[in-house]
Amino acid sequence: MPRTLLTLPLALCIASGAVLPAAAQDLNTSLEQICQPLQELGKSLGASVAPGTAAAQAMQKELAITGAQYQALWALLKLTPTSACRGLD
Repeated sequence: MPRTLLTLPLALCIASGAVLPAAAQDLNTSLEQICQPLQELGKSLGASVAPGTAAAQAMQKELAITGAQYQALWALLKLTPTSACRGLD
């Protein structure tokens, strides 16, 4: 099964609150640690890492993932209820 198909159910579970509270908090903390440098990059350099941007293409290459996989990751990060993840541009 392609990775993008695996990330969507996870995102839906998190968004619906189906994940146990402690597990969700641990996951949110981990995702926040991913979002913080991305948000800082956007603020300090004005370089958005949103799908379709040059910075996103560089991230895809670095992570060795497809555009669809990056878009799924971006969607998951944007759904994460933390300040850095919600503040991504």
